[in-house]
Amino acid sequence: MKYLATFIFSIFLLSSINGQIDDTEILALARKAKNENIDSTLIYLNMISDQADPSMLIQSGIIKGQYYRNKYDYVEALNQFAAAEKLNDQLGDQVAAAKLKDEISLIYGLQGKYEEAIKLKSEALETFKEHNDSAAISICLHGISKLFNDKNDYKTSFVYAKDALKYANSNEQKAFVLASYGIYYKHENEFDSARYYYTEAINLVPDNPVFLMKSFVNLALLEKRIGNKTAALDYYDKAAAKGLEMGDSVMTASIAVNKTFVYYDLKDYVKAESVLNENEEITLKKGTIQSKLDFYLIRYNIAERLGKAGDVLKYYGDYRAMRDSLDNLALNTKIAEFETKYQTAEKEKQIALKDKALAKSSYQRKLLLGGLAAVLWFGLFGVLFYWSKNRFNKKLSAKKIEGLEQEQKIMSMSSMLEGQESERSRIAHDLHDSIGGLLTSAKIHFGILQKDIDEPEQMNIGKKVESLLDEASTEVRRITHKMSPRGLELNGLQSAISDIVNEIQSPELKVDYEWNGHLISLDEQREIMVYRIIQEALNNILKHAHATEILIQINVFEERVNIVIQDNGIGFRIEEVNGSEGLGLDGIRSRVEFLDGSLNIDSQIDQGTSINIEFPK
Repeated sequence: MKYLATFIFSIFLLSSINGQIDDTEILALARKAKNENIDSTLIYLNMISDQADPSMLIQSGIIKGQYYRNKYDYVEALNQFAAAEKLNDQLGDQVAAAKLKDEISLIYGLQGKYEEAIKLKSEALETFKEHNDSAAISICLHGISKLFNDKNDYKTSFVYAKDALKYANSNEQKAFVLASYGIYYKHENEFDSARYYYTEAINLVPDNPVFLMKSFVNLALLEKRIGNKTAALDYYDKAAAKGLEMGDSVMTASIAVNKTFVYYDLKDYVKAESVLNENEEITLKKGTIQSKLDFYLIRYNIAERLGKAGDVLKYYGDYRAMRDSLDNLALNTKIAEFETKYQTAEKEKQIALKDKALAKSSYQRKLLLGGLAAVLWFGLFGVLFYWSKNRFNKKLSAKKIEGLEQEQKIMSMSSMLEGQESERSRIAHDLHDSIGGLLTSAKIHFGILQKDIDEPEQMNIGKKVESLLDEASTEVRRITHKMSPRGLELNGLQSAISDIVNEIQSPELKVDYEWNGHLISLDEQREIMVYRIIQEALNNILKHAHATEILIQINVFEERVNIVIQDNGIGFRIEEVNGSEGLGLDGIRSRVEFLDGSLNIDSQIDQGTSINIEFPK
């Protein structure tokens, strides 16, 4: 009602000035309406004549694009920005061109195209800096910070946020940046600092409904992470109220989906399923990539808890398909980067070889001329000098070529490891969807068959076949979870390692697991590498060590992470297994190299084995 009254008053004001409406005033009203998410935005903009000043039409096109973006119609938003770019090509306004790049990058970010978005924002930032536009610089830097945050690169995000705060010249700009500070400190597990910055941000702009809604979501996520589930639900309710107040049904649905993660922790699976059913259509139709991923992830986990095998298969398949699509996009981007680096390395290698050949040829000519004019002593001295110089050049060139080849090897290894993880996910997906579905269907049909057969227990096959089907289904789930660690996606690295420990713990094998220090925030690939290293080391112990005790210790320091895995098994001679694939050490070494880390293995016969790994955060 408040926004409707504002709109009616604005129309009355416009009609009371005898048609003498200034385009600048109309744009100001349109911006206000857009920020309050009122559909009157387009009514205002349509008051601007097609014959208006080109710069005014460009500004109008930008606001239209923003309006459609806020309405989650990304196709129409891009069309509006493209039309504004076409107008600006004739005008040649560099600042307007930069603002359009900045706006388009926001849509790319919402679509998960983070590298393209960062590239556009970086180009826009250079233009803003050339024109000393501090407000635009702050907004652009904060946008880049948010993109790195969405990529889970929180340290880089924080660097850009600090720069953004230096240029911020309004309370609104400062508030958005301080909210980014809160996100960083949350992931650093400095929860009091995170709460402080979220609260300070809200105090700066207490009347901005969009910002308040997003801030309440941030506070809800913070309280959930700390374990204050009641407080988390309260903040989600406040955020949803703001969403309803603005008429933003898509964001309200996204907030509701986030709430189901709290219901899951509270084991209120029926309530969670009910909320998901209410918000499924709008989330999958208009939600962002991240909100859809969150929906599929919690949906199939809730279905599993409720024993709904069909829903588990359906929503897990949807989740893996979307996750694999994003992973392939990221992988293709990295492969393109590696190809560029490889081509550059090849060129540098060829240049080094040519430089060596040219230097050698040039030196020989000079030596010949000097020999003709000099006495024997100078000739001898020249020969000695040539030999020394040539030897030095060979060593220098060899080291340079060796360095280039090593860099190429590391890049190839990185691509290989990421490809392996993508293939693991695909196979796990196929196992879960195809074989898992067939086993479930077979069990259902067998149950029907049992009812139709008279006295099935006398045939002595019912229980046996049912037992085999259950065993096969369990084995498919075990293999699927082992190849594509679901606990890692849902609850993070610390919890995923706990799952491995719980799986192998037994009366015959005592496993002690210690995590010392804060939780760590790694990107997805590095997190998977750490998980696989520990998984492979434990598999080796189970297969070969005959151990009765295992210690897993993870020590998180300010700049690095240390992992220690010890057992009291039979040990082995390290020199006998180096280079051998029998104990899986090559896989561990490759992953440690991927993390830019170091690996030390100490083992003696009948005295157990100790693995020590260290890598930068």
